[in-house]
Amino acid sequence: MSKMLKCMLSVVLVSMCMSVFAGEDIWVEGEDAASSTMKPHNWYSGAVKKGELSGDDFLSNFAAGANAEATFKFNAVESGSYTFWARMNPVANPKASYDLSGTGWKNIDFSTEKDKRNIATDGKPDMRFIAWVKIGKVDLQQGSNTLKFKFSSDNNNFGSLDCFYLTQTPFSPSGKKRPGSGASEADEGMWAFEPEFDAFSDKSMLDLTYLNTPIKNSDPFISIDKNGDFVNGTKPIRFWSLNAYAQGKIDLEGLTRHGHWLAKRGINMVRWHGHVATDTIKEDTKLEDVNKQALDDSFKLVAAMKANGIYTCLSPYWGSHTDNKPSWGLDHIDNKNLSAVVFWDPKVQNAYKGWLKELYTTKNPYTGIALKDDPAVAIIQFQNEDSMLFYTMQTVKGQVREDLKKLFGKFVEKKYGSLDAAYKAWNGKNLPADDVTSGKLDLVLVWELTQQRNDPGFEQRKSDQLEFYTKLMYDFNKNMSDYLRNELGCKQIINAGNWRTADDVTMLDSERYSYDANEVIGCNKYKSTTHDGPKSGYLIMPGDTYANSSVLLNPSALPVALKQVKGKAMIVPESTWVPPEKYQSEGALLTAAYSSLNGVDSLFWFAHGKEEWDSTFGKWSVGNPMLLGQFPAAALMFRQGYVERGKPVVIEHRTFDSMWKRENPLISESQSYDPNRDDMDNSGANDNTLVTPLAFLVGPVEVVYGGNQTDNFVADLAKYINSSAQTVESVTGQLKLNYGKGVFTLNAPKAQGASGWLAKEGLIKLSDVMIKSDNEYSTITVVSMDGAPINSSKKILVQVGTYCRPYEFSETPTTIQRKGKPSIKGFKIISTGQSIWNVEKTKAMISINNAYVSKAYALDANGMAVKELEVRNSGDKVIITLPEDALYIVLK
Repeated sequence: MSKMLKCMLSVVLVSMCMSVFAGEDIWVEGEDAASSTMKPHNWYSGAVKKGELSGDDFLSNFAAGANAEATFKFNAVESGSYTFWARMNPVANPKASYDLSGTGWKNIDFSTEKDKRNIATDGKPDMRFIAWVKIGKVDLQQGSNTLKFKFSSDNNNFGSLDCFYLTQTPFSPSGKKRPGSGASEADEGMWAFEPEFDAFSDKSMLDLTYLNTPIKNSDPFISIDKNGDFVNGTKPIRFWSLNAYAQGKIDLEGLTRHGHWLAKRGINMVRWHGHVATDTIKEDTKLEDVNKQALDDSFKLVAAMKANGIYTCLSPYWGSHTDNKPSWGLDHIDNKNLSAVVFWDPKVQNAYKGWLKELYTTKNPYTGIALKDDPAVAIIQFQNEDSMLFYTMQTVKGQVREDLKKLFGKFVEKKYGSLDAAYKAWNGKNLPADDVTSGKLDLVLVWELTQQRNDPGFEQRKSDQLEFYTKLMYDFNKNMSDYLRNELGCKQIINAGNWRTADDVTMLDSERYSYDANEVIGCNKYKSTTHDGPKSGYLIMPGDTYANSSVLLNPSALPVALKQVKGKAMIVPESTWVPPEKYQSEGALLTAAYSSLNGVDSLFWFAHGKEEWDSTFGKWSVGNPMLLGQFPAAALMFRQGYVERGKPVVIEHRTFDSMWKRENPLISESQSYDPNRDDMDNSGANDNTLVTPLAFLVGPVEVVYGGNQTDNFVADLAKYINSSAQTVESVTGQLKLNYGKGVFTLNAPKAQGASGWLAKEGLIKLSDVMIKSDNEYSTITVVSMDGAPINSSKKILVQVGTYCRPYEFSETPTTIQRKGKPSIKGFKIISTGQSIWNVEKTKAMISINNAYVSKAYALDANGMAVKELEVRNSGDKVIITLPEDALYIVLK
């Protein structure tokens, strides 16, 4: 579209905005005020992405003195009640009010904000944000109406108004898009992904809510069987899960609707990653105080999800992100936060118990019962990302560290009979800060535990310290379980933690053993990519550099490649293919396939905080068409057991002595990556073990702690791994990965598909499906929707993924320098684009061996048929050219 034509259309739209926009609805631009005393900031107001704004401009103020006002005039065809929405700046404690036709000033509540977007041209997280605010119901009179806005924020009366909308129909905010305005522009080779508000029509052809059943108070609590699998009563159950964050932004009604939206796409468990500790924003709180807002968020989330048959995992505490406030009276703790101290400090433990008591025994106002009695709460997680075996332990200082040294002294005295005997076992190895008279023994840094010295005495001392740390955490997890069960009456299964260590090869088994006090083992594990920038731990900004790294070329990065504790459930409480990674469409398929093969019980995608879809890049968001948009087929095959579970290919029996000595295990997972602590991406294969990590792609890998190494079992992996061809096949024969070419295939009776560099691969032949894709990289999955094998199914879902980027996203090739590693080829982000997802157009054909289906429909993101496709029949085969602009196709 030419610039001149855009300008002409803009003039037409402005004139439309001063009257009825669609039906009886009214849309007015902020810059079209009849009169205004607004004074914009001298540069802030111009340093915004005008393309993100309705009408390509907005009204703003940043000036001291009298409150700024703006007056708007518009017509209503008839009188009536309207829902009043305004797109305004929601950050930095804004204060604004409105007056409708002289009825008096009313304050605007910004807590109802939705669809918040950063509109800063440089991507900085300052005050340049815009969001829709649902102001409430108002009555309009027929004919002329007057609406005034007033900004009175403490900081120079700041505020901004992009537009406002008065409507008598349901409205789901999506940036500047106006209802009924049609599709937006897309970059060359892409199509605009702009889903309409999901009306939950019974005509939807893709709706997985039938897999969920509303949870009743009389239902059994989720438990695990002898194999470590989840069961609901006596019935096995699998969970396709998500970290949920919308509960802090919308009311119960909206959150319940959100639960329906999630259930429709296959979700049946969410995780609440909250912070029930006393409100750390306020300076005058007491340690025993509880964060009331966090309690309400958890109560509301459980109730809303429960109504939709979605279970909840509660994770209420994160020590390393709990700031130590002076008002708490923890004078013995010198560090800035509470990292690790909950494992041994009585004051923090007592406060922690109090917080949990409030959380689990208070009656949920939205359900009428306490969480401890609610079967909708499936899993209790003690704490998030905290361990005595990680580098955060090195921040522990002050008297609390002295107390720990005293406990270490008691531990070795009990183990050896006396401190003298301990020193003898250590070949006299002492540390300068040892205080034998007081019974205190100094502790080496966690970093030292990652090293091996040519000093047997010192190594034994370090082994004893690792044993002490591990058993201290184990005892805490056991004692807290007893407290929850025996004192509070909680009936849920328990996961102690989910973290990593300073060296996962030599110490991860010790960490996992500390979780073995409870039923569920956890591990946060992200598929990360090299991403560097000033705020790359939580933002994607212009100027950042990054490099793509598909799991299909680097299989050790697969988040569900996990060594599982025999007889325990295994979950990944946080994971995603972290943006700005381009190759995301593989994520859901690989997770579903390999979790099914290995018996990983659930992966919780991190994270989703919008009522429906995200609008653009978020460092930790999954609400885009290549992550959340790929859930339906993956959730269906995983929850329904379409992929066969394999028999264990490795069973390792680890002795405790070997663990404390930090000897290499038989097999190890890849090191997890944390962008908030690591220098770019340090994840990678741990190849210095006897068994190759490719075994995780062959079948289940299990570990038994305290066993005999002579009982170790390793299958003949040469049958499944061809190193020269760079292929690995599952023990079931249903999964195959060529990690040299970057091509994965799934070939099961009810689920078949492929992912990766399919154009180079050419025609892909599976048992009942053939795929020909001309997209460089794509993911195409075919699943039965009625439970029958694909070749006899009467309803089949074809799900398509390519890659997505925001509209007008731009980048340039660059070389990325990495600390201590070779440089790699990557990209520098020039612009993060606008808040409209663009998806690469599909260029593919499929044929399916099936004589029972004859019609095919392209669906929109809500499962509604948008067009019937041409189906060619060839014998018992159906052949379809896939539409270029649809994620889902249903054959009937």
